[in-house]
Amino acid sequence: MKRKFQTSEAGFTLIELMVVVVILAILAAVAIPMYKSSVADNLAGEATQTMSSWKGAELARLQAGKTVRTCATLAASTNFTYAAGGTNNICIATCTHASCAAGSTITMTLAAGPPPTAAMTGAGDFSGLYL
Repeated sequence: MKRKFQTSEAGFTLIELMVVVVILAILAAVAIPMYKSSVADNLAGEATQTMSSWKGAELARLQAGKTVRTCATLAASTNFTYAAGGTNNICIATCTHASCAAGSTITMTLAAGPPPTAAMTGAGDFSGLYL
C-alpha cells in the first residue's frame, strides 16, 4: 500500500523572507540619510530666514554709518537660540533641535565695507549646506 504524503504550500520560505529583509535594509540605508539631510535643510532655512531679517536692518545701519545692534535680541525659537559672537557684527544661531549634533551652528558675519556685506557659514550638521 502506497502512502501519499500531503505537502503544505502555505507561508513563505526562509529565502523569500531574507530577500524582503535585504530590500528593506537597502531602502532604509538610502532613506534615512536623505531624511536627515532634509531636516537639516529645513532647520537651516528657519535660522537663515530669521537672521536675514536682522541682516537687512543692520546692513542698512552700516550704510548709514551707524553701529550694528546685537542679534541677541532675536527671539529664540524651539529650534535655535541666537547670540552675538565676539562683536555685534557676528550673529550665531545655535541649533537646539533634538536631531542636531552638538556644535551645529550657523554664523552670519557683517562687514562694514564699503559696501557693507554679509557672509554665512555653517558648522556641525550645517557645514555642508549652501547658506
